[in-house]
Amino acid sequence: MKKQLLIIGITLVLMTVGLSGCTENGGNGGIENVGNGGNALNTEGKIAFHRLDYNNHLLKMYLINSDGTDEKYMGEGVYGYPLKWCSYGNKIFFARSNLIHMINPYENFDETVYYLPETDENVIDYGWLPNQNVIYVAYNGLILFVNGDGGDLLGYNITGNWINLDYRHYYIFSSDGTKIAFKDSDYSSIYSMNLDGTEKTLLAEYSGRIWLSPDLKKIAKLGLENVLYISDINGAKEKEIKDVAVACWSPDSSKIIYCTKSYDWYCINADGTNKIFIKTFDCGDRTVESWSPDSKMFTFSCYGTIYVVNANGSGSTSIASGEAYGPRWSPS
Repeated sequence: MKKQLLIIGITLVLMTVGLSGCTENGGNGGIENVGNGGNALNTEGKIAFHRLDYNNHLLKMYLINSDGTDEKYMGEGVYGYPLKWCSYGNKIFFARSNLIHMINPYENFDETVYYLPETDENVIDYGWLPNQNVIYVAYNGLILFVNGDGGDLLGYNITGNWINLDYRHYYIFSSDGTKIAFKDSDYSSIYSMNLDGTEKTLLAEYSGRIWLSPDLKKIAKLGLENVLYISDINGAKEKEIKDVAVACWSPDSSKIIYCTKSYDWYCINADGTNKIFIKTFDCGDRTVESWSPDSKMFTFSCYGTIYVVNANGSGSTSIASGEAYGPRWSPS
């Protein structure tokens, strides 16, 4: 059973990275707690994260201010299932099998369990729809939608063989929480549609790796020789950036953080202007795991240490260490 949970944990992390390039995902990689040019890091809000107890196969949940102060232990989670926030920032949750564990991060960390229909399928992804009181839980071939206040199933779901752990597949919910965009099972056709399956619309065609902006109006496509092409969803106003390994859109769709093969991190506007070098972070994953709600900062974990970084390159700091992973910024 312990081995099975470890495998599930690895696949969940891979799923999150594969879907968006951002995971909403020992040693510190040589990163120092310094800012560029002596500017202080501007931080605000709460970040939930977990620490791994490998010996006992436990996940321990924590809450911390984004400046690294006031760290609090919230209790034990389940190994392999990372924490997510509700879109209003007043609840933290994780899902496994047919269970959704809701945690109140501000009142004694009380936990409530919602029960979904019995299933033998493992959960491969889950989250809270942006700006909606709705949880989504994805199994192989199926996405269920659940009322965030009581765990009741809503009257619609999405089915499709593109809902799986294959790295060539991809889906993202729009920033207003009303649509889903996805790569179909041909690995090339990119569609959007309403959550009830209506108004299915072809957005673009591309067989390589993609990242759609949260407003579904722009697309970043990774081409040969690690060239990133950024354009409107219809292909207009295309710009290219060389030496890109992975990219991630900001929540407001105004900019992209990308990392080179040499682990140099940059920020660039969606129209290809104002390229800013942020810092060299020597981390294997090269993924932004969570953004601040105002799109000014992001956070990620690197070899068991969690960092918060200003997207304009003006500062970075570590806020938690000691096998700390899975940082998720409160939406509000």
